[in-house]
Amino acid sequence: MKKLLILLIITSCKMQQMPIQQHQFYIPTIKDTHEKFDIDRFQKNVKNERTIIEENNTIIEQIYFGGLLSHKEIIYYKNSPFRIIKLFYNNGNIQRKSVFFNYGNKGIEKGIWYEYDKEGKLIKETNYDEGYAFTWDDVLNYCVSNNIPITLGYQTTSTYDTSIERMHSKEFKRNVWKITYPDPTGVGTGKGFPLEVKILDGNTGKVLDTQKGGVLEPREN
Repeated sequence: MKKLLILLIITSCKMQQMPIQQHQFYIPTIKDTHEKFDIDRFQKNVKNERTIIEENNTIIEQIYFGGLLSHKEIIYYKNSPFRIIKLFYNNGNIQRKSVFFNYGNKGIEKGIWYEYDKEGKLIKETNYDEGYAFTWDDVLNYCVSNNIPITLGYQTTSTYDTSIERMHSKEFKRNVWKITYPDPTGVGTGKGFPLEVKILDGNTGKVLDTQKGGVLEPREN
C-alpha cells in the first residue's frame, strides 16, 4: 500500500509538470541525400522568373536567380510554422538545404543544415540546435500554453508575426530563446505597434526576463 501511494504521488507530480497544451504543428524534416532541381517543371509554371505550385497541404515557391546558384525552392506547409529552403547550382545539383522558422523579423535556423559541392557531394553539416536542451517543441509548447500567436503556412500579405530568435546572451551568460510577439494587452512603453518579449533559458525554459514596448516590423515574402 505504501509503495502504491508513493507511485501515485510520483505520477501526480509528473502530470503536473506537463505543459497545459501541447502544440499540434507539423515540423518538416530533411535528409542529407542528393537532390536535383526539376527544370522542366519550373519552365512549365514560370511567370516573372517565379513559380507558385500548390500540392496537397504544401505551397512550393521556386525562384530563378541566374549565376552559380540559379534556383531557390521554398516549401511551405499549411499546418507548420517552418519552411524548407533549397538552393541549387546552375547545373541543377543541390547546393544547400535547411529548415527555417517561417516568420517574424528575423529568420532562424532549425536542426541540421546540409551543404554540397557543385558535383553533389555532401561537404558540410551544421547542427544549429546543438547546445539547447529546451527544444523547438518545448518553445512551441510554451507559446501555445501562453497564448502567443504562431503564424502557419504561406501568407500572401504582410502581418505582424511572432519572431523567435536563438542566441548566446551576454547579460545572462547562457544560451537563450527570445520570443517577440504582439502584446495582447495593447500596452507598450515604446512607440508604434505594442510588443511583449520573453527571454527563456536555452536549457531549462525558465523565463529570465519579460519586456514590453517597441515595434515588430511586418515580414516580407
